[in-house]
Formats: sequence, C-alpha cells, structure tokens
Amino acid sequence: MKIGAQKFHVSDRALEHGVYGASGSSSTLIVVPGGDWPLNAQFIRQGPDLLIAGRDGESFLLRDYFHGGTSSDLVTESGSLLRSELVERLLTGMPAPGQYAQTAGEEGEVIGQVETLLGNATAKRVDGTEVALTAGDAVYAGDVLQTATGTSLGIVFEDKTTLSLGEEGRLVLDKFVYDPDAKTGSMDLNIVQGVFTFVSGEVAKVGPDAMTVQTPVATIGIRGTKVAGRAGAEGQENTFSLLPNADGSSGIIAIANQSGAPPQILSTPGASMVLTSQFTPPPPPFVLSQAQIQQQYGQALQTLNAVQKSVETRQQEQQSENQEGGEGEGAEGEGAEGEGEGAEGEGEGEGEGEGAEGEGEGEGEGEG
Repeated sequence: MKIGAQKFHVSDRALEHGVYGASGSSSTLIVVPGGDWPLNAQFIRQGPDLLIAGRDGESFLLRDYFHGGTSSDLVTESGSLLRSELVERLLTGMPAPGQYAQTAGEEGEVIGQVETLLGNATAKRVDGTEVALTAGDAVYAGDVLQTATGTSLGIVFEDKTTLSLGEEGRLVLDKFVYDPDAKTGSMDLNIVQGVFTFVSGEVAKVGPDAMTVQTPVATIGIRGTKVAGRAGAEGQENTFSLLPNADGSSGIIAIANQSGAPPQILSTPGASMVLTSQFTPPPPPFVLSQAQIQQQYGQALQTLNAVQKSVETRQQEQQSENQEGGEGEGAEGEGAEGEGEGAEGEGEGEGEGEGAEGEGEGEGEGEG
C-alpha cells in the first residue's frame, strides 16, 4: 500500500504539534499517515527520493525528499517526531554524494563492543550495510542497533559506560567522542524504542550536557548515574527511572521535551516519570519501590548486571595476565643475573690458575 505525502508548515499547526524551528521560526514537517509504523520501518534512499517501508507492507514515498541538501523532519500521524538527523542515521540504499567524506571523522570509529548477547541483534553501519552481531563485536559511531523478539543486548563503551537494550529495541549511536588524557568528550544516544538501562561512564563526568539520551517523547541529560527506561511512540507510556548506584548514592537526570516547559530534575533513588507526549510538559516525578523497579525493568537490569560482571571478569583476567607477565620477566632477569655471576666465577677461577702457574715458574727459577 502506497500512501501519499502531506506537507505543511509548523506555524500552521503549532497548537496541534507544538514544534517550532530555530528561534521560533516556522519549519517544515512532513506527516506520515497511518499511525506509528515508521518507528519500526526501513528508510531507503532512492536517488533524491525517500521510501519508508514498514514491516507489514506499508510504504510511503517522499519524492525529492533529499533535493536541495536540506531534509525535513518527519512526524507520524500519532505525533511521534523523527528528526531529519535520525532519518539520515536510519537510511539504507545509495548515499548522497560526499556522504562518506562527511562521516569519515567521528562516525565509523570503534566506540565500544558487544559484551553480552542473548538472541539476535543487528547493526546497520553508516555505509548502509547491515551485519548480524555476536558477543565481542565492535560497535561504531553512527551504528543503528536493533534487537529481535526475545533478545537482550549488552554494550560497553570506551569510556566504561555500560548499557543494555531489551527485545524489539532500536538504538542509534549518534555521537561518541572521548579523550581520556584531556578528560573531554560527548555522547548522544537515540533510543527509538525498547526497554533500556545504563550506567554512565567517564563522559558523563565531563559536564552536565556531555551525555544525552533521546527518546520519541523526551531528551534526558545525564549527570553521572544509573538509569532505566522504556521508550515508545507518541501516545504510549515512556517511563524513566533514576536508580541507585552501587554505593547507594544517586546521580541526577534532567528530562525535557518539545513542550517548552523547564526540565524536570530527578535526583532521588527510585524517582520516576511517565511521559506519553513530547508536546505536554513533563509531570512531577514519583518514587518507585524496588519491587516495582524490578517489575518494570527486570530483564534489562539482569542484562546490565551481566554486562558489568563480564567487564569486571575480563579486567581481572587482564590484571592476572599482566602480573604473571611481570613475574616471568622478573624470573628471566634473575636468571640472566645468575648467568653473569657464573661467568664471573669462571673468570676468577682462570685467574687463580694462572697465578698458581706463575708461582711454580718462579720457584723453579730460584732453585736453578
């Protein structure tokens, strides 16, 4: 089924969609009718056109979407916003001229690895190729990760951020930059759908805006903490919870959206929020009990714990190998020193022998 495109200016529909361009100017949105099926769809570039192909046979062709070099944001009929940057991440098919050159910097670089995987997951690279993931595989800046039914995926990033994504999830690794020597970096993740948990690493310590997580209804600013959430389409319940760290402390998360209201700050362990729209102000937080947290995010938390345990085990094994290597080098050094002493001893023995021989010659001369 092919559905036609409907195009309008946000200023004409501001009350309905509540989305504005930079500095309050109107910007163009394209409405994709038929519900929220585009959140699970393929985005295929066909020259200047964009084809959106759904899992159940839906299709939506946008002619000249890429014409002029500036793409429009998309919004589903239910109100879920797909920004043009996200659409470009989800693209398959022929890239635009010069696209590889633009993505050859930060994008395409190794930023972490698959630490645990139960089930089936794929990664779509920036060049449009799709690969099946296995434990130990590298993940790259710009990857789009997707999990199948019954799958749980665990990732560890270069800055020691750990993350888990549950079944039927979709995660875009928008941006990751980290310099451990300069202690600088930034990290942007876009979770289109699925249950997720993560413990932030070194990047979140750089500054209050260094790490952000986007979902269809909210943007979360991460300030060094453990978080669990459920991302879904506009109109569905999106849940976000601040969890206690291993030592019982908690960090801070700031939740904002397109409503224009000030962000809500969560700073108490168990503090949670439910959002169903990006266009309504974030409500005041409430506190979930430990039992409720387990009920909401149990499988994702188990995966996160498995990721952290796997990382710790690997680090311990590496430390043991380093220690054994150091002891071996020490033993070799002692052996070399012992050989040197033996050689020195041989030299002393030869010297004594020559001395004794000289004494014998002297005695013989005296007798004569």
